[in-house]
Amino acid sequence: MFFLGEWCYSNSKIPESSETIKFHWIDRAKYSQDFLYIWQLNERLLDSISAYLNHKNNINMPNKYWRTIIGPWLQILITVIWDRWETVRIAFENFEFDEIISSNFSIRSNLPFDYSEAWRLYQSDRWNAAIYQRIIKHKYSNKIEFIDSNSSEQHEESEYFDKKTRSFRSLFFYFILNLYSKFFKKNSTKRKVLFIGSYFSNFGLLKVLLKLRQLPFYDDKFYENNFKDFTRSEKDSFSFDFRNEFEYFLSSNFLDLLPLAYLEGYKFLLKKSQEINIQSDIIFTANLHFQNELFKVWAAEKTFNKCSKLIISSHGGSFPFPNHCFNIEEEISDKKVVWHTPMNNKCIQLSPSMLCDYKKFIFFRSLIIKLLKKEYSLNIFITEYPRYVMRAISGPTGPLTNEDFIQKLRFIENLDIDIKNKLNVRCIKSSGWNLKRRFQSHLDKSQLINTESVKESLLRSKIVVCNFGTTASEAIYLNKPTIILGVFEHWEIENFFHPLIDDMLKVKMIFFDPKDAANHINQIAKDVDNWWYSTPVERVKKNFLDLCANAKKNYDSEWADFFLKEIGLSDNN
Repeated sequence: MFFLGEWCYSNSKIPESSETIKFHWIDRAKYSQDFLYIWQLNERLLDSISAYLNHKNNINMPNKYWRTIIGPWLQILITVIWDRWETVRIAFENFEFDEIISSNFSIRSNLPFDYSEAWRLYQSDRWNAAIYQRIIKHKYSNKIEFIDSNSSEQHEESEYFDKKTRSFRSLFFYFILNLYSKFFKKNSTKRKVLFIGSYFSNFGLLKVLLKLRQLPFYDDKFYENNFKDFTRSEKDSFSFDFRNEFEYFLSSNFLDLLPLAYLEGYKFLLKKSQEINIQSDIIFTANLHFQNELFKVWAAEKTFNKCSKLIISSHGGSFPFPNHCFNIEEEISDKKVVWHTPMNNKCIQLSPSMLCDYKKFIFFRSLIIKLLKKEYSLNIFITEYPRYVMRAISGPTGPLTNEDFIQKLRFIENLDIDIKNKLNVRCIKSSGWNLKRRFQSHLDKSQLINTESVKESLLRSKIVVCNFGTTASEAIYLNKPTIILGVFEHWEIENFFHPLIDDMLKVKMIFFDPKDAANHINQIAKDVDNWWYSTPVERVKKNFLDLCANAKKNYDSEWADFFLKEIGLSDNN
């Protein structure tokens, strides 16, 4: 028995007498080479899709317009199909197979409507089984026998997708905003900046608005259900100047993969976008440019007609990764706000919107935690990435998650028993690897608390262990003793930040060896402040925050000045 990847048995034990295909991007040289290829393919394919959609809609919009609408999905699709293609290629080049059970799941009958549906679908077992089968039939049909499956397979949402819910406080806040907006809508048709999905706290956003002398505004039109029953004609065809067999496969299957929103649903979304009477000099968001199709069409129209500038903010940050997501955010925006020192002229570093007012009431909350004795002696934050590869990014993506999991287990095993018995593991997200359940076989259930927010969990932490992502910035900003532990080969980070990483290695804020990290914790646990507040560590902490998460006290003035300058109303102009 052969498995195409470790994701095949993430819910069960590895069957005996079986073999698993090695994940191709465990070879990071291959990853780097593949990354450049699929990025170039992304650009070539965008040219063809733009021409195709212009023809279908009898319009003549530039590539930037269509990139704003389809770009976030396209960079996922190309990565997904390339990963599945390479997995099958490597399997057949190294092994001989007798038979495969056919999938009855119809890709064409279960077309996603939009980006969000596609994201969930591409993580489902049934869709992946079907796409693997198409690749095998296309390239290796003469080398394997297909056995019919008796199961009836229908479209299903990935059970690993985290459905986010809003707290009562948040729902109440938006209820008040809705009432306010409906009452003042006639007097607030034009504003300097439209904030939507900004990642500012309610209080932080209010402070920036006051500096801009702008009334708060909220409109829920972008959050309405825009799903419609569209179908794709079998007569539609798409052509692409393919250069190899993979590109031919992608081209010939493209209309079975393109979400309905971008072809059949485009005119519907365009009409709805024209009904949104919101005028602003700047459109500012941190997430809607990826997942909200109505917003993307509306923003594309506004920027194309030069009615508004589109400014995008990172919704998280720490050490930057080279060419993240094919630089799509830089390509579609007029300016991108980042947490870290900018790597190109399109970006600017400002106080992270997510960290503004992050320390509000922190003294009282920390005091309550200590009085109630609810502090974790050690809190390990684990980010669970999707089982199936979704993006070509730095970090433990896909099956590399297992290497990261094993590293964290080795770390825990080398901790002193009194520390190990008091630690907590906080799994961030759930993407099908069942890491929480797998940790339970090594720890007590009471050591796997995941019900509280990340911020609340950080406040309860005496020592934090995490990877190179956003949690590191949050923890260090809160001045929590922090150790970054990751698998060295997984993390490609911009060269500019390598001296900072070297400094953090020297003061033992970064480790790649789990045993060394555990030994350090064992040594400092009884007097962690002596290490954390030492002069060398203080210097490196300051440097990290300056370069990666520079949140200023006067962030409201900083952001307001930035927006006014972009509009052309700054005192400096």
